[in-house]
Amino acid sequence: MKIMQTSVFSENSLEAFKCTHEPIVIGESNSPLGVFFSMDDLKQLLILKEKINAGILSGIEDMEKGRFSEYNNDFVEKFDRELDKKLS
Repeated sequence: MKIMQTSVFSENSLEAFKCTHEPIVIGESNSPLGVFFSMDDLKQLLILKEKINAGILSGIEDMEKGRFSEYNNDFVEKFDRELDKKLS
């Protein structure tokens, strides 16, 4: 990701951004202040955020309804045994 200092951001920088569609970090004295994203990238990030939130809510619902297993060595060994049975 390219870091641009606020003092050097120009019309040329905007044209380069339009061509590459890479995020541009805006900073001052090597300290990031903000980021430019293309609208398509922003839409994809918002879709990803919705999917993550839905997954978290689904996980909470599963926990509340008792649909979970503790992930430990016993769980892994049982899972491996069951998988071996299905594959053989």
